[in-house]
Amino acid sequence: AFRFNDQFDDAVKIAEVVSRDFPTEMEPLRHYERLLRITGKPQLAIDELNAFLARAKNGPRRSDVHILIMRARSYAALEDWENAERDIDSVMQAKTNWVHAEAPAALIKGFLLTRRGSEAEAEAIWRDTFKQYRGHLSRDAARVVPR
Repeated sequence: AFRFNDQFDDAVKIAEVVSRDFPTEMEPLRHYERLLRITGKPQLAIDELNAFLARAKNGPRRSDVHILIMRARSYAALEDWENAERDIDSVMQAKTNWVHAEAPAALIKGFLLTRRGSEAEAEAIWRDTFKQYRGHLSRDAARVVPR
């Protein structure tokens, strides 16, 4: 509610508390990361995401691909394109067959490719992604562009 009323500082404080109260849950972290990124603190978001990954005790989890996507967005906000692309490539190589990971990763990969001037390759990835996940992309497609 604070975020929708442009009370971002209050929203960040609450998101931080909730994220700390639930250190192994991805959903509070997702909100906290997004708030940090859109309030100009992407490096802090990356630090929080790295800490979350370090707490993983039994190896990679399904949520880890989401963490990599979030971290890639924060790297992009810092214009650290190399690390953003590394994380997205890791998600794409994981081959999760899970629309909520693979579709956003492919869409972000396309944006990263356009930054390098590879528009044709980006268009091919976007086209393939929209064909593969037709009907599943409306919500995810709106969230992939770093803000």
